[in-house]
Amino acid sequence: SARADYQISAKDQLNVRYFWVNNGPYVSATGGGILFDNWSGFGLTSKNLSSSYTRILSSSLVNVFGFNINYWHDYRTTQNNTFNVNSIIPQDPAPQAGLGGLPTITMSGFTTMQDQPGSADVNHNQTITDSLNWQKGKHTVKGGLSLTRISAVNRQNSTPYRGSFTFNGTYSGESFADFLLGDITSSSYTTSNFTMDDVNYRTAYYVQDDWRVTSRLTVNAGLRYEYETPWEKRNDLAYWSQSLNALVVVQGNAVPAFANVVPMVSGKSLGVTNSNYIDLGKKNFAPRLGMAYRPFNTSHFVIRASYGIFYNPMSEYDDQIDARDLGLNPPFRATYVFNAPAGAPTITWSNPFPGQGSASGTANPSVYGITPNFHAGYEQNWNFTTEWEALHNYVVRTSYLGSKGTHLPITIDVNEPVLGPGTIQTLRQYQPFSDVYLYQSTRNDILNQAQLGVTHRTGHGLEFGFEYSFTKDLTPNYNGVLPYDSYNVRLDRGNSPQYSRNYLVANYIYNIPIGKGQAVLGNVSNGLNRLVGGWQLGGIVTVASGHYVCITTNSKETGYQYPTCTPRANIVGNPAVANQTQYQWFNPAAYAVPSSVYVYGNSAPYSMQSPGNFNWDAALYKHTTITERIRMEIRMEAFNDLNHANLSSLQANVSNSQLGVSTGRSGSRVVEFGGRLSF
Repeated sequence: SARADYQISAKDQLNVRYFWVNNGPYVSATGGGILFDNWSGFGLTSKNLSSSYTRILSSSLVNVFGFNINYWHDYRTTQNNTFNVNSIIPQDPAPQAGLGGLPTITMSGFTTMQDQPGSADVNHNQTITDSLNWQKGKHTVKGGLSLTRISAVNRQNSTPYRGSFTFNGTYSGESFADFLLGDITSSSYTTSNFTMDDVNYRTAYYVQDDWRVTSRLTVNAGLRYEYETPWEKRNDLAYWSQSLNALVVVQGNAVPAFANVVPMVSGKSLGVTNSNYIDLGKKNFAPRLGMAYRPFNTSHFVIRASYGIFYNPMSEYDDQIDARDLGLNPPFRATYVFNAPAGAPTITWSNPFPGQGSASGTANPSVYGITPNFHAGYEQNWNFTTEWEALHNYVVRTSYLGSKGTHLPITIDVNEPVLGPGTIQTLRQYQPFSDVYLYQSTRNDILNQAQLGVTHRTGHGLEFGFEYSFTKDLTPNYNGVLPYDSYNVRLDRGNSPQYSRNYLVANYIYNIPIGKGQAVLGNVSNGLNRLVGGWQLGGIVTVASGHYVCITTNSKETGYQYPTCTPRANIVGNPAVANQTQYQWFNPAAYAVPSSVYVYGNSAPYSMQSPGNFNWDAALYKHTTITERIRMEIRMEAFNDLNHANLSSLQANVSNSQLGVSTGRSGSRVVEFGGRLSF
């Protein structure tokens, strides 16, 4: 890292920062350490250059201009990355630059020879900012803008990576002999590898006024506007249109294998380009309000409140959507398979892909789509807090916090087969496609939380803090996975498994009043004080209710997708029990397997609260001043001091004979001793 600050004049200052981090490469022997199938390096290289120029325009007006460049390279390099199979087999498409390696060579009875696929991500971000700060009387006004350009490049070899060749001994009776002779049983290759090269532009403007209305009241009011362009794809782009039940090919060249197989429409004929295939919305106004008020004209009681809207920029790929898939869609690449007939070999190293071959996976392909009105998601956050010094050195804080997410991304399989008997493909609504993953911005969630905190500052050698929170988070519960039923996504709405409904933590530290100047043995000599004085107790106590789990069943129908927390069981009674124990945490008779594999269970997601957690960590410290310059500390720390065992591993599958039983326990006391000498 490097830093430079230059005071140009009394009114002008320039600041420059530079950071460079190289994390890797790290070798991964996934292939067992042999000469292939390993990773030669995982790693991340990051570089950042930031600069700012500050100009004092007047005693009340200051302008700050900023420029920032951020670069990062995330790489996963193959073991034999410099080997280009195309130099030996010209018909095999060349691998991505720097991602070379062996093709897949399969011999019956032998370890498959291959290299990892490899990939590389390179991102460039450039941001220009400017802010103007103006102070006038009781007002401090801030305004500014931000302009950002993001470039995202992803390169990867498409399957079968660098071609695939199979030898099974058809011609010589031994697969290895066929390999030495170059008599191939079957081969395959992909028509091209994948490169994503996308650009995204983001602009933001804001103004904010911090107004000190009176000596007791301060109000903060601001407005922010954000606009984001769609990710402009500079390579292949096609998406599935629900209204047309066809692939809209915006740009890129279709391979012949998909002609007359899947319905396709030219984006140009619809007026669709790489910059308007979605509309993220232009009404992205984000107000911000805040206040601090002392109603009794004293610092012992303060009320604070705030509300704000915060937009979530559409990332290129995250846990919900992966816009790379719009470039991986048909019809841009296909896999051709060649099978040699019995008799004389027709597939050889000199002619590994004879004739036309047969296209694999083109008849009923899985495709990705995105709704044209895919909006930018946003969060509404609010809180109301009171702080009261009820007694000297005792502060009580109460808070109510809330958050509501709107237009958040979700992936839905709109071509999910309807539950019922029959061939899976015939039960799909949109033919001739298989799964159709449609990116939408229809997910909503809401969180409410109440907090109570008590803090005691130093007094009589004792300090302690107490924090309690009650949280209720209702969410669709399909982060990163498909909904339970894509035709009724509300079936997934329920408690979040990420939060404990009740959570309490208390901490304390107590200086034992023994030794010189203390209540006990306050007049001892310095020598004796080194032995009896300087003792201190401390600890942290945590009590939390359990996380929520789903009651599931093993009853499944082949061919259907069952995301996390599915398939769920039917609820047929009251799961509550009078006395929860390890062997009956809930009433197992309250749940049953659905009457048919073609019926969704009606129990709510994450409806059962698992056993909670209790833990007390305690410590004893001894501080001793040996001389003016030498101090010693000895400490004993006991984690889970009471050796309390918390219940775990709640069995929540109705197909398990131990349904409702907590089959595990966790937690054991760990004691550590340590010392430190400071001089």
